[in-house]
Amino acid sequence: MNGLSNPTAQAVDNVLIYIFGSSLLLLFGITVTTVYFVIKYRRSKCPEPTSECHGNWLLEIIWTVLPTLIVLTMFWYGWTNYIGLTRVPEGAMEIKGTARMWSWMFEYPNGRRTNKIYVPVGTPVQMKLNSVDVLHSFFIPAFRIKKDTVPGMETYVWFEATEAGNYDVFCAEYCGVGHADMMTQVVALTPEDYAVWEREQEPAGDPRGLVVINEQGCTGCHSLDGSDGIGPSLFELAGKTRQVVKDGQTIEIPIDADYLIRALREPDAEIVAGYEGMMPPYDDSIISDADAQAVADYLLGKTGAAAPQINADQVLEENGCTGCHSLDGSDGIAPSLFELAGKTRQVEKDGQTLEIPIDAAYLRRAVREPNSELVAGYAPMMPAYDSDTISDAQLQAVINKLLDIKTETAAAPGPDGAELVEMNGCLGCHSTDGSADIAPSFKGLGSREVTIERNGEELTLKVDADYLRRALLEPNADLVKDYSPMMPAADYLSKEEIDAIIEYLQKQ
Repeated sequence: MNGLSNPTAQAVDNVLIYIFGSSLLLLFGITVTTVYFVIKYRRSKCPEPTSECHGNWLLEIIWTVLPTLIVLTMFWYGWTNYIGLTRVPEGAMEIKGTARMWSWMFEYPNGRRTNKIYVPVGTPVQMKLNSVDVLHSFFIPAFRIKKDTVPGMETYVWFEATEAGNYDVFCAEYCGVGHADMMTQVVALTPEDYAVWEREQEPAGDPRGLVVINEQGCTGCHSLDGSDGIGPSLFELAGKTRQVVKDGQTIEIPIDADYLIRALREPDAEIVAGYEGMMPPYDDSIISDADAQAVADYLLGKTGAAAPQINADQVLEENGCTGCHSLDGSDGIAPSLFELAGKTRQVEKDGQTLEIPIDAAYLRRAVREPNSELVAGYAPMMPAYDSDTISDAQLQAVINKLLDIKTETAAAPGPDGAELVEMNGCLGCHSTDGSADIAPSFKGLGSREVTIERNGEELTLKVDADYLRRALLEPNADLVKDYSPMMPAADYLSKEEIDAIIEYLQKQ
């Protein structure tokens, strides 16, 4: 039991100490009395009973009243401290905690989200808890607090950190295969450090154009992600043209700032082909000229404007995506998000197994409607993320990252594959000139096929990046025919080092 000075821990600890101390004192008294009677009234000393006492009102009152008083004081002490744990101090800082399989997300009053709880020392904190899928339990051992998070119901608990430091947070209710990994921390900072953290980490404001779009409710008819809606999508308009009906004729016009401003001011003058003229005009009393220009600028530079403000890695982490999906190709509870660009995926849809390309539209559906196309071999356990949880701009940033992982990795400076091959002793078994050796030669490896033995069967595989990665991480899973299983797994290497070795071997 930690000797912490925070009020919730003290409340629980004091009750525990009282109950444990009372029980220990009673146990000691009963044990001593029993031993005394066993010695004093043993059979060798008193072979025949001599007592003629048939009752003692004083003793009976004592052993009835005393335990009753002890139990009542335990109840009173426990009840008053329990009530204290439910009464949130005035001026408490409010943080919304959302539990999902298998991660936590915490939202602050300013709208910022983190996957850890950052709090200032000496300030009471009220956690408003909910769950988006199944029953979870919010448990901070250091503060002696535990509260269930129930789907469709908000619960709460409070605590106050009196010492700076990190305190573990667990899920104390079994919630599926990733339950044991559903951990995070409370990071308690001094008021000065917290002020610095809050100032440095304050999220950047949205572009004015996006603010106007949201304020005017434009996304009720126009999507920002390319999906169909009542009106044309506003996704990636720069450099495109649009067919419009003007004066009864269908013409094609470029999408530029003038067109977008006319579409705001006079929406019925040029109606996009295939859509009805139902949009109301927005004059300068509703949207000023400056704001109309800001909307046009935002829509024409959407990708470039949004990219610097949204950290895709942070979005993935804060929303718990990395709790189920790996980013390095390793197996997990859900499919890996490693190098998705240009690949296909087998999914089950409407009772059929289909192979579909991994593109922006698929990834968008996988986030918004995860159970409509289930990846073959995986269970339907991912919750849907609506635009209130992951905005369209955040989703687009994630999609851009996932489809460009390979390019970003290649562009970053990395280790030298040739040096790694030599440093890790690979050339002790593999030659580079085609000569026979203990293990297959590296010469021409990137352009040939190999015959391997798997589960007692012989298979011919193309030597590609996936094969080489398996050969490094699971060398005995696919044994090259006529060679012995003697190679150790290279799981001690980083992803960047493995990628560098693969690139080197494919050039041999």
